[in-house]
Order: sequence, then structure tokens, then C-alpha cells
Amino acid sequence: MKEYPNRATHIICDYIENKGLNGPTGSIQPHFRMLCLESKKVHSFFGSCVKNVYNNADWNFIRQRFK
Repeated sequence: MKEYPNRATHIICDYIENKGLNGPTGSIQPHFRMLCLESKKVHSFFGSCVKNVYNNADWNFIRQRFK
């Protein structure tokens, strides 16, 4: 099992791998900001969940992992 700093980082890394996002890490973080906005349109609870994951992710770890 891979080691991740926290659950939010694990969720984002899994999402990146499953969706095949292969752009620079700088383009991945804005992608998740857009997910926050879109999920909030569906339901405020989903929006708060995605925002929580985004805010608690270790973006430095993600940048290192997906260079």
C-alpha cells in the first residue's frame, strides 16, 4: 500500500490516476477548484465535501508524486 500524508491527498491522487490526468501539476489544482464549484451546484453537501478534500490535501506531496 502506498503511503499518503492524509486521506484527502489519497483521494486526489486516486482521482488523478483514475481519470488519467497527465498535465502539469499546476493545471491539476485549478481542476479541483472547478470541481468544488461544480459540485456545489449539484448539492451544497457535495460542495462542502469536495472543498474539504481540496483544502486538506498536501499539494506539495501531489506535485512531487506527479512531476
